[in-house]
Amino acid sequence: MSGYNQFCPMAMAAELLCKRWNLIILRELHLGSTHFNELRRGIPKISPTLLSLRLKELKTAGIIEGTTILNGKATSSYSLTQSGRETFDVILALGNWGQNWFEQRAITGNSEPELLMWDLQRNIFCDQLPQRNLVIQFIFSNEKQYPKWWLLFEPPSSIDLGHTDPGFDPDIICETDVESLTNLHMGFVSLAGLLKQNAIDVSGSNDVINSMPNWLGTSHFAKASG
Repeated sequence: MSGYNQFCPMAMAAELLCKRWNLIILRELHLGSTHFNELRRGIPKISPTLLSLRLKELKTAGIIEGTTILNGKATSSYSLTQSGRETFDVILALGNWGQNWFEQRAITGNSEPELLMWDLQRNIFCDQLPQRNLVIQFIFSNEKQYPKWWLLFEPPSSIDLGHTDPGFDPDIICETDVESLTNLHMGFVSLAGLLKQNAIDVSGSNDVINSMPNWLGTSHFAKASG
C-alpha cells in the first residue's frame, strides 16, 4: 500500500501510526498489557497472524521492544520505547476527542463483552474491595456465546477474569446487559442510576455490594462526572 510520500512530519507519523490496529495496539500497551495474549484480549477482533505482523512493524519502527523470557518456556513480553511512550498524549487526545464528539449511542452501540470485561477488570480498585478471596459474577441477559463472566480476586491485588465457571460460589452476582454495563463503564450513568432504571440487579454479600461504587472503576476514557 502506497504512503503519503510527504516530508511533513505529521503525514509521516500518520502513515505509521494510523495503519489499521496500530493505535489500538499502542492503547493496550499504554494501559498495561505486555504479553501477546493480553493484547489479544484487548483487541479480540484481530487475528493472531496480523497482531504478530503489526508488533514486528512497530518493533522495527522503534516504537516497541520485545523481550523473550525463559521461565520453563519462552514467552514474549512487549514494552514501549521512549518513542512509544511519547505516543501517550496522541492516544489520550484521540480518546478524549471521541468521548466529546461521538454520541453516547454510537459508543455503546459498539459494546462487546470481551473488551468490556477485560477493560473492567483492569480498572478495578483492588484496595477498595473487601480484603478476602472473592468471586464476582456478571451475567449478561442478551448474550448467547459468553453470557457469564467471573472475576476472581485474591488480596491484595490479583484479579483473574474468565468466562468458564471456576467452581466457586459467587460472593455477588451482577445481572445486566452489555450496553448498560458499557454505559456505566464509560461514565454515562452511575451505578445508582442503573439500579434506579432497573437496568442492573446486584445480589450477594452486602460488604461487596456496598463498596461497589468505590472498587468498580471506569474506562480511562470515561466521561468525567459532573
